[in-house]
Amino acid sequence: MRLVLFSILSLLAAPAAVLSCEGECIVGITNQFITLYAETVSSVMDNIASQICKDVAPQTPTASCSAYVQPLMDAWNSSMYNPMEHAIFPSYFHGKCQNAQGVDPPGCPNPDCPVVCGTPGSLVHFYSTLQNIVFDTVNGFLVNNTKPNSDVYNEIKKAVTAGSSTSSRRALGPPARPYPPSIRPRAGTIDKSLQSIFKGLPHLLQQDCGGPGLPNCSWETYMKKFILSYP
Repeated sequence: MRLVLFSILSLLAAPAAVLSCEGECIVGITNQFITLYAETVSSVMDNIASQICKDVAPQTPTASCSAYVQPLMDAWNSSMYNPMEHAIFPSYFHGKCQNAQGVDPPGCPNPDCPVVCGTPGSLVHFYSTLQNIVFDTVNGFLVNNTKPNSDVYNEIKKAVTAGSSTSSRRALGPPARPYPPSIRPRAGTIDKSLQSIFKGLPHLLQQDCGGPGLPNCSWETYMKKFILSYP
């Protein structure tokens, strides 16, 4: 009886097995990637805004160009979390790491787990895959939100159409000179120009990330340490 009781007490005293990255771990890692990408995405949007002002609405004061992509920035700030979380957890990293015998392989759950599962150690081991998942999610979000007839695209198109044809704009600096009626951009021309500009988004994002290997959007050393800060 004492042996049985001792065994039960030992089990109760033992630390609980880590099954997966959950709760604060999921939220923290997801938000950290979004935060790290914010500067890159902002740079891409600045580039897009400059192209819009140059090719579609040249009458717009330079200080006002960023207003054209504000709907996309608003979408990023309000709606990026869910697709990012889902792409990482549970679309790829999820579940236990144990083998068929119910045993954790060496390095699992932490610090370097060679099994695709839902623990911090697995995210660290497969960090190059995680890095690509995050990039693809950011790229997909920007592309989907700038497709013709998306809400964001329509908002941008409406603003650009107004900005390219109005004679007065609220901006820093002197009022913009209006287009003569004979050269005022038509809606169809604006549509084609915007679609052409937005098609370049994936290239701009990859370029800002340093090319195919994404060296500027890796943050590997920092993120591995951050990920392993969760038990």
